[in-house]
Amino acid sequence: AASVLYTWQALTPPAVTLLHTSDRKTADDPAFSKALDDATGLWFAGGDQEKVAAAYRGTATAKAFHALHARGGVVGGTSAGAAVLSDPMITGGQGVATVGPGLGFLPGFVVDQHFTERKRLARLQGVIADRPALVGLGIDEGTAVVAQRRTLRVIGAGTVSVVVAKGGGRPPAVQVAKAGDLFDAPQ
Repeated sequence: AASVLYTWQALTPPAVTLLHTSDRKTADDPAFSKALDDATGLWFAGGDQEKVAAAYRGTATAKAFHALHARGGVVGGTSAGAAVLSDPMITGGQGVATVGPGLGFLPGFVVDQHFTERKRLARLQGVIADRPALVGLGIDEGTAVVAQRRTLRVIGAGTVSVVVAKGGGRPPAVQVAKAGDLFDAPQ
C-alpha cells in the first residue's frame, strides 16, 4: 500500500489519500469514505480482486466510489484493480476462468489483465461464450484502455484485445487495438 501511495505522490497531485480495508464494517462506515466526497479520481491497486470486491461491494464506500464516478471522476486500476472494475469479473483460473461479482464500473464489459503475457485469450473467450451479451477486454501489461461509455481508447506499450461472442449473425471475433486506437465497442 505504501508503494502505491508513493507512486501517486511522485506525480504531485494536489492531494492523495490512501483508503484500504478488508473489513466490511469499516467499509460501511461513512466516516471511512469521507475523503471520496471531494475526490476527482479513484485508483484500485493490484492484489486479489476477490478480496477487494468482498470488502467493498454493497457498502457505503462502494456507494461513494460510484458517486465519484457519476459526477465525472476518473476510476481506474492496475492488474486486479482493473479486473474489479467490471461486473461480472474474472476472479481466477488458468485455462478456464472463474467468475464472480465485481464493482460494476464498466457495464457490458468483463476485464482480463496481463492478457498477452499470460496467454489468456482462450480464458476470456470462454467467459464471453458463456455470457454473449458482454464484451471482453484483454489488457496487456503497461497498457490501458480509457472507456467513455462504449467508446474505447488504448494507451501504453501493449495492446487491448476486444473479444465478442457469436451472435446477431456475426461469428465470434477478436479485435486487437494498440496505442492511439479509438473505437466503439460492439453492442
